[in-house]
Amino acid sequence: MPSKPSISRQAIIIIHGIGEQRPMDTLRDFATSVAPENQDPNKPAFFSKPDQFSDSYELRRLTANRQRKSYKTDYFELYWAHLMLDTKISDVLWWTWNVFVRFPGQVPKRLRWIYYLFWAIVLATISCLIFIQNFGSSLIPVWWKNVITVGWFKAVSSFIVTLASILINGLLLNYLGDAVRYFAPRPGNIAQRQQIRGTGISLLRRLHEQKDAIGNNLYDRVVIVGHSLGSIIAYDILSLYWNEISPKLQVDPLAIDEAEQAVANFNSTKINLEQFRSAQFKFWLSQYKNSDSWRVSDILTVGSPLAFAHFHIARNVDEFSLKKRQREFPTCPPVMERPTAAALKKLKNANKKDWFSFPATDDPAVPRNLHHAAVFAMTRWTNMYFGNDFVGGEIACLGSGVENKKLRSARYGWFPFISHTHYWDKKEKESLRYLVEKLQLIFHFDDQEIEA
Repeated sequence: MPSKPSISRQAIIIIHGIGEQRPMDTLRDFATSVAPENQDPNKPAFFSKPDQFSDSYELRRLTANRQRKSYKTDYFELYWAHLMLDTKISDVLWWTWNVFVRFPGQVPKRLRWIYYLFWAIVLATISCLIFIQNFGSSLIPVWWKNVITVGWFKAVSSFIVTLASILINGLLLNYLGDAVRYFAPRPGNIAQRQQIRGTGISLLRRLHEQKDAIGNNLYDRVVIVGHSLGSIIAYDILSLYWNEISPKLQVDPLAIDEAEQAVANFNSTKINLEQFRSAQFKFWLSQYKNSDSWRVSDILTVGSPLAFAHFHIARNVDEFSLKKRQREFPTCPPVMERPTAAALKKLKNANKKDWFSFPATDDPAVPRNLHHAAVFAMTRWTNMYFGNDFVGGEIACLGSGVENKKLRSARYGWFPFISHTHYWDKKEKESLRYLVEKLQLIFHFDDQEIEA
């Protein structure tokens, strides 16, 4: 097992989901819920300090008071709501067409009831309109005809229709519209997608590059938490920044060998998920203190639409599968590849045939690089979702190395979707306890061994 990590300071990044979010609201709520209790009641739980890593003057970083039960931790928010404006009703209609005008078999099973409900409402509405057009007039009582011609009734009806239209348009454009535009790489959305991703990558880059007063890495560890659409943004910036930094990593070839063997064993079901995650963390530990290192030890996705990634970010399952094989969509564990027959003949270890590093050699003197989609070789992925939150679900389509946790909402288990914004609600004790456990604000040890 790996030795105890020496974490002097860590950064937690929270990425909010859809809607008219206000800067810092999500961050304050999240940090207040997950941080260990302050031992000194006379001091504030957090210091609100300037966020020198962000380009927005609306944002601050929250630094938790030094506590016995955590490392020194800074909480950051990747705020992007202001970058997704001017959504049009045509954007929503385009998305509705692409989502619902397809065969039922192409819709994920978890969402199929929504698909059927949508078409039931559409058909029922059309049937009612046809019926009213042909038979309605003769069935309406005379007294009701007299009522609906009264001025006050027309005014009230008009007000209700207008209010309903405003509410529906606001819900569609300001909430669903965010997801619609981020999912779709249409020409009108490219600039916003680029800005959002660029902002996230800039934050990750600055956290990695910042040094302390004596030249050491300021942050030893970074954890990303993405909620709802924020989880897809987290996945994107993690993948894109890995592309940038992976060629610079200084990784011991022997550590790469161990990690590749662990992935190969996991893919052949020789080891379980817990052992695989332990191997990921051990690989991360082998390099996190280097000047050029990968600091993101964990990503947590919460209520994530990535559960239906093949539905949202690809045209169909076949295209999604192809892009995973081509390493356009990183998977957990990473896609392995087999070198040429000539390269295999040069290996001393004849049993090693699958790699996520190059060049394909087992000579420890030869520097090796990890391929551009191997981010989950050393970053653990945890996904959590409420059973009645149909925005998210189990993320199985991006690899069996994702730890999925289905939870039951204690407060909002009675109606679909309502629980979606309450994962770190202090009254959701099971969800909050699991989230804190996986954040690992400090690592627990038994006989100097890490509990994976």
